[in-house]
Amino acid sequence: MSKEGFQSLMRKMEEFARANDRISVPERRRAVISLYRRLRRELAGEAKTGVRETGGSASIRILAKDGLIACDESDALLKLMAMANLLCVKRVGNQIQMDLWFRCWEWKKRT
Repeated sequence: MSKEGFQSLMRKMEEFARANDRISVPERRRAVISLYRRLRRELAGEAKTGVRETGGSASIRILAKDGLIACDESDALLKLMAMANLLCVKRVGNQIQMDLWFRCWEWKKRT
């Protein structure tokens, strides 16, 4: 991206932030954490999992064998994947690492 393109993007982002308010959505955070707890039960002993909550968002990391990520053994995993605002999957050694990020806020137009 050119310097001018980047500056134009930054101006648009600043204009958007001035025209909108960031509203916390605690129900979404609670739903993510609830599904995370269910995921831990469903994948107990088969995957390493972790959750982190920061600044109105939640992140979940799952480290498991290849086949586990690809199977339908965990309904909670499928629901979390569908809810995630960002999903990143990569190989780490002989395992698969999945990072899911959830935005727990929404933008509301200022009146």
